Amino acid sequence: MEIPGRVPAPFRATPPHLVDEALGLAAWFTEPVGVLSTFLRPRAIDADVAHFIIDVLEPRVRALTTRPDEKAVAMHDWSLATSYATTVRLQMTQWLLNNRRGFSQVSLVSPADENPLMKMGAQVSAAAMTAAGFPLEIVHSLDDVVARLGLRPRADVPR
Repeated sequence: MEIPGRVPAPFRATPPHLVDEALGLAAWFTEPVGVLSTFLRPRAIDADVAHFIIDVLEPRVRALTTRPDEKAVAMHDWSLATSYATTVRLQMTQWLLNNRRGFSQVSLVSPADENPLMKMGAQVSAAAMTAAGFPLEIVHSLDDVVARLGLRPRADVPR
């Protein structure tokens, strides 16, 4: 399996902890507690991707926390996203707002050549989160985020 070159350096040498070939998604769990995910190929951000993030990745991240008040980071490289369904954007935004106390930060890489509607949707979500006091940032690369937070792949991920 080829991992895209956009994955930050500390993660390139470590095989993903979780891969869903059908969805074309790979994820690493991080230390400090968090998750980094990336698309393996171009695809839409749809209900299946939302399900993977909300119902598969997030519970595994929660299982890694050691204190009830411990907050996680989430980083999603969506640079290969081809579209972002409005209903899914609303679902994920609402889910993040409902669960914001569990995260210290969420960072998203949006496509460099994203269409104007996708860009506007991401900006609307980020504005809603910021207004609610939630740190959601849209970045061009996860390299700076990984370096700033000192993130590295976990060695102790239960399978």
